[in-house]
Amino acid sequence: LSGNNDVWKKKVGYHRGSVAETATLLGLPDSTRIA
Repeated sequence: LSGNNDVWKKKVGYHRGSVAETATLLGLPDSTRIA
């Protein structure tokens, strides 16, 4: 998930409010930690 994670991380840059949604959609619990 190294590459994929990097891609969605860039999206987080301008989609800060959708971080929680992204994490839920991807089903990645680790994503919530970054938020």
